[in-house]
Formats: sequence, structure tokens, C-alpha cells
Amino acid sequence: MRRLPLSGAVLVTVCALLLVISGCTTGSSAAGTTASSGATTAQPKVLAQKQLTAKSGGSVSADGVTLVVPADALEANGAVAITAEGSGMFDLSLTAPWHGKLQVTMPLASPSDIVMHQVGGIWIPEGTAPGQPTVTVTHLSLFASLSSLGSKIANALCLKQDPVKFLNCLLGKGLTYVDKSIAQALLGKALNACESSLLAQADSGSTAGVLIGTLIKIFTGACVGKAGEGDWSPPVTSTPSLPSNGGPIQGGNVPIQGGAPPVQGGTTPTPTPTATASDSNGQLLVQLNDFPTGTTYYFCHVGSGYPTGGTIAGNGSVNITSAGENLGALCSGSGNFWIGFQGTDGHDYYSNQVTLATPAAVGASATALGSNGQLLVQLNDFPTGTTYYFCHVGSGYPTGGTIAGNGSVNITSAGENLGALCSGSGNFWIGFQGTDGHDYYSNQVTLG
Repeated sequence: MRRLPLSGAVLVTVCALLLVISGCTTGSSAAGTTASSGATTAQPKVLAQKQLTAKSGGSVSADGVTLVVPADALEANGAVAITAEGSGMFDLSLTAPWHGKLQVTMPLASPSDIVMHQVGGIWIPEGTAPGQPTVTVTHLSLFASLSSLGSKIANALCLKQDPVKFLNCLLGKGLTYVDKSIAQALLGKALNACESSLLAQADSGSTAGVLIGTLIKIFTGACVGKAGEGDWSPPVTSTPSLPSNGGPIQGGNVPIQGGAPPVQGGTTPTPTPTATASDSNGQLLVQLNDFPTGTTYYFCHVGSGYPTGGTIAGNGSVNITSAGENLGALCSGSGNFWIGFQGTDGHDYYSNQVTLATPAAVGASATALGSNGQLLVQLNDFPTGTTYYFCHVGSGYPTGGTIAGNGSVNITSAGENLGALCSGSGNFWIGFQGTDGHDYYSNQVTLG
């Protein structure tokens, strides 16, 4: 089930072009049957297709669109495809059953653009803020950017930052029901007994969908304070603002991303699960605390855009058997890293950010020898590639002294003899900027 977007996200619905022209006043229709503006007369074109194994997963990319399927997400081997539907819309599909979460990347036109996802006929934004090209999804269908939907449907959009205003916007456009899949996508929460009863009464097997008014009652706290079945208390007169990873969110009984659901029938808060990351020679180590157990999918992020952005440098799954487990190294590389987990309790959790540094080559050294006023260099277990060097003379070893010369050399062998790189008289040594990102210095020699 898709979760409610948090800070910076908006909820969007689109009426069909026919209904836009007529004022979108068919109040008896379900939103899922009136939101067909994503249709296009262009002939669908398969841009990319790839066979994946259930064990390994994989990814497919075309025209700036990427779909990443984690290992073990597929329940059987199958094909993944990206199909252009025209007007900037792409249909992402898998032929095999799957579970968990996938990653979708879409090209955005500007920092204010948004990845849009059509669920049950309604365009809903993905991600936690505008300008985020890579998002995590639990449902595949049509994807587009907000900018590509076009000005022709601008007046049919409900751009609201919270679910209540979004639903009231739908009512203002003459809609009375939303498709059941939309109700699930908006709720994205574990309902208590009172809320479940309320939703069941509103649904009652109706083919029209779920009453918008019912969803508004749930989001405005109609069941706050009820510990059992039966009638619910009157709606609260104010909705407290609760902190979350993504910022404040209105509505006391909506689960907070990165936190725990409210405790029904009590006020004692449950511990907040955390994942603490640290660097160890270019590896990201993870220590959990109060974490939900079970098979958990993770994604290694690198770059900027914390917590949901950046580039996915790796992903996989781990079986968490203890709430305070030390998972060891799950990611490696260099740069600004963090890790995200898809908790078995239905929440996403993100570690802190750490800077990973590639470890120095084991045993790498540069031995300097003096020969007739020239400094000869013999390498050992040295990283290869184009390497910059600096000839130092004087005192202040290893980073001080005066730079008597500098240049670059293409090291093709880890044990290469570079010959003479520096010349002069006095106390000399040489420093290299290794291609692994580390600096290496030779011993000091006296040139005469």
C-alpha cells in the first residue's frame, strides 16, 4: 500500500478532458472513472525490455526513465519494460508477481517539477518534495512529470499539501467518491478498530468507491481516543501537529514516516527505531536500535538529496533477527553516503549521513633513491592510472618544504620503476596523488 506523501508533497487529481469542459460536475461518479486525462492517441512504443531473475532483480532504463527491481522482489523470473505512451507518459510494467518496493527515476524539467503516478485513475505525486527525480513506489502503472501533463488540464488539478484539503478540493469539483485503490493509497496507514468500522460502513461493497466524506472524517480524527468497537467520538476541534522525518503533518492518527504508529488505548510512546551509520575504510557500517525484525530491503544512497534522493549505489536485503543488531558493512565506496531501510512494519527508515573514503592500497609505497643529483622512484603495490606528483625539497616532511617541480605520470604497473622524476641538491622527497584518492610520500634522500 502506498503511503501518504509527507513534507513538500502535494496530492493531485485530474478529471477527464470531457469533464473539464463540462465543469467536472458528475458528482455520482467515482474519481477512478473520471480521471482519464492521461489517455493519449499516440501509439504505445516499447522503449526497453529486459528479462530479470527473481534472485538477482535488476534495472532497465530508457529516455531518462529508470526502474530498479531489488533482489528477491520478484516472486518468479519475468520481464520488465518501459513503454512510452505519448505526451511524456511512461508505462512501467513487470510480467511476474512482485512485492516490496521498487525505485523509479523520471526526468524532471525543473527543481519545482514532480514525479506523478497514476493510481486508480488519479494522478498522485511520488516522493517527499518537488524536484526529486528518484522515488520509491509500491505500485506500477503510468508515470509522468507534472510539467508534462500540460496546461490543458491545469484547471482540473487539485494541488494541496494535506489530504483533507485535497479531498475537499475533489468535493468542490463535484466528485463524491474515490476509487478504492485511491483510498488505500491516501490512507497508507494501519487503521484502528473504529476507523476500520467507519471505512467498512462507507464502502459496503459499493462499486462506486469510497465516500470522500468518510476519508475526511478519518483524517480529521473522528476516531481519536476510541479504544474499541462501536460508535466513535465527535471529531476533535483541533488537529495537533506531530513531528516526523519529513516535517509536521496534521492529523493525530496518521503514522509518521520513520516513527511508530500511535498506541491504541494508551499514551505510552513506543521507542523510535534508528539506524546509525559509521565509516570504516570506505565501508558503511550499520548499528540498529529498537528496529523491527524480519527480512528487510535496503538501499545505499550517495550524493545529495538526503534522505530520499541521491544515487542508488547498491541495494539488497538482510534478515534482521534482533532489534539492536549490528549489521556490519552494507555499502562501500567514497563520498557522502547514507542507507535507507524498508521496515517490516511498513515504514521507511534512514540512517545519518557519513563520508566514506576509499582505503589506501595495502602495502603501497614509493621508494626514492639518489643518483647524480636525480631522484629515482621505485613503486610497490601502487594504484595505477594517471597520477600527479610533486617534488619537495627542504624540511617539513611529508607535506612541507618547497615544491621544486611537479608533473604527472601514467602508472601502468603496481611495481613500476618510474626512473628520475626530480633533480637538484638538498633534502628531497616526492609526493603522489594516488588514483585511489590517497596521498603517498616517498622516503627522504639527499641529492648532491
